[in-house]
Amino acid sequence: MPPYFYAVGYQSDALTIFDLSDPLLPLIGSIQGAGTPPGGNWLYRPIRLVVFNNIAYVAAQLEDSLTIIDVSNPAAPALLGNIRGAGAPPGGNWLDAISGVFLGNGSYNGLAYCTALADNALTIIDVSDPTNPSFVGSIQGAGGPNFLSSPRCVYVRGDYAYVTAGVDNALTIINVSNPAAPVFAGSIQGAGAIPWLGHAEGLFVEGDYAYVAV
Repeated sequence: MPPYFYAVGYQSDALTIFDLSDPLLPLIGSIQGAGTPPGGNWLYRPIRLVVFNNIAYVAAQLEDSLTIIDVSNPAAPALLGNIRGAGAPPGGNWLDAISGVFLGNGSYNGLAYCTALADNALTIIDVSDPTNPSFVGSIQGAGGPNFLSSPRCVYVRGDYAYVTAGVDNALTIINVSNPAAPVFAGSIQGAGAIPWLGHAEGLFVEGDYAYVAV
């Protein structure tokens, strides 16, 4: 399989696929469009994505949407499904200004873990049927006790989700062993000198360490 590179274009409302084996003509496919199909593909201001098993899961920030794209044919990516909505169910899905998405660590469990800036939330979505994703559970709250103000990135390892919260200047840890009822496990906060978590943004977890970009 060629080495593909997947990118979201925030201003162009697009997911674009490049073939890195061809340095002269790397662009091979794209899907674009804000709003409802057939005119759009729920891709208004995409900000992050994860590709897993030939499916792209895109955080479309101004759609408040987790948008799911079939990329098995990279020359013709196609919309599979989406879930969207600010605030609480049934009217929403705690996805207001979705900012991050994480799938698969070790054995795939059929769940997508999403951060939502304006809902101050970590939200868990069942994506085992990518054509019909559904809400599973969520935890919200700026400041204590959940320290999830303006969450940016999420990384899941075992029973725990690690979340960077930009306005809380925090790395917050959520127990997701019961995805229908995630609970706060712990947090470290502070801008400036140690712990240097002002406007915490990027995140990676490896072994006993979490690496945070601020």
